[in-house]
Amino acid sequence: MTAIGDVYFQQGMYPQAHACFDKARGNWCIEMGYANPFVMLRLGECCLEIGDEKNAIEYLLRAYMLEGREIFEPDEDGNDDGMKYFEFLKAHVEHIE
Repeated sequence: MTAIGDVYFQQGMYPQAHACFDKARGNWCIEMGYANPFVMLRLGECCLEIGDEKNAIEYLLRAYMLEGREIFEPDEDGNDDGMKYFEFLKAHVEHIE
């Protein structure tokens, strides 16, 4: 589900990506799904893109707490615009730098 969701995300198909990442989060035991920083990151990004800012903050903060700022850095291709989401998180949560 994670790989399929990432393809949807890269295509800008955020509702479909959200559904996949939500399933990926739920397919594992609760501890595993919430402990996967990539799933939390993509869920947060999808939530923001579909207008669900409350859940976007929750999932992006979970990703940040698990991996730090590095998870928002561009991938080796330089294609991932994670800083957009990091700036959103900083604007809504105190003590994020």
